[in-house]
Amino acid sequence: MSKKFRKIQREYAAGEVIFSEDSSCDGIYIINSGEVLVYKTIESEEVALATIGSQGMFGEMAFIDEQTRSASVRALQDTKVTIITKEMFNDQFAQLPDWVMVMIKLLVGRLRLTNDKLRKVIDENKLNKLDDRDTGGLFIAGEEQKLREESMMKKSGEMRQKKKGAKEKETTRTKTAQLLKDLDF
Repeated sequence: MSKKFRKIQREYAAGEVIFSEDSSCDGIYIINSGEVLVYKTIESEEVALATIGSQGMFGEMAFIDEQTRSASVRALQDTKVTIITKEMFNDQFAQLPDWVMVMIKLLVGRLRLTNDKLRKVIDENKLNKLDDRDTGGLFIAGEEQKLREESMMKKSGEMRQKKKGAKEKETTRTKTAQLLKDLDF
């Protein structure tokens, strides 16, 4: 049976940094209202990773793999959050088989490695965007058509991803709302 926990809520003003990359973890954040930007700082420039709105969740990677934060988060507008502490999380997970936590830690570890590799690619300026190709106005036979096809495929893929993302966001919002109820605040 789950224990009853005191609800921990915080408020952040627009522009306020909620936590910084490489800082220690104090919990998982669920957005009650507002919107945040998740970003990495690379060579003193911010690289946006995600924008998360109401009922979204962030801060889970460092929480689960017990490492430092992999990115920074800043409030884009006045934002209210509920914080899930380690004690709350462990109380809920105690009801699940041990292999579930092992699997989650494995997945988070893989995601962290992928993030690290992406950061290295960006740092080394190897990330080429289709629109940034410098051809000097010259195209090898068929190259222009190939670029058009790649661009159309990219746009089509982006549209599918947006539709898929919208469905996933709605599912996540529903699950997040259920999580808050299950924590029995």
